[in-house]
Amino acid sequence: MHRGLLYVMLLAVLWTSALSAAQAEVDREIKMGPGRQSVTVRGKLGPSDKPAKYHFYGRAGQKCRIRIQPDGDLTTAGHLFVPDQQEGYGGPGGTIYDGNLPKTGTYKIWVERRSGKSNGFSLLLACDGSQRKR
Repeated sequence: MHRGLLYVMLLAVLWTSALSAAQAEVDREIKMGPGRQSVTVRGKLGPSDKPAKYHFYGRAGQKCRIRIQPDGDLTTAGHLFVPDQQEGYGGPGGTIYDGNLPKTGTYKIWVERRSGKSNGFSLLLACDGSQRKR
């Protein structure tokens, strides 16, 4: 092969790897449509130990429930981080939060693999009232 072609192929492989790594770090926003009080998003964990990351806007006192439903043999853990705080709520998959939000702002949700080879999961966010910023 020509060296130029090898160089182009190497760049393509490096670009694809960098793009995959960048996509794994994306923090996806969860929004509910007008008049809706729940939304389910599909997620996928990569081969690394990095969590799938999401965020949503919530209001103090708003009642919310967050549930993770893993596919196949996947076992997950989930975490809900309160705005402007390093610590939050969480635990093994299933319902990771069911209560009134303590603060107004942007909440973060992380889904992590505990075990299993499957990668997919569903994440349910159900909140009373509107998520609109005021």
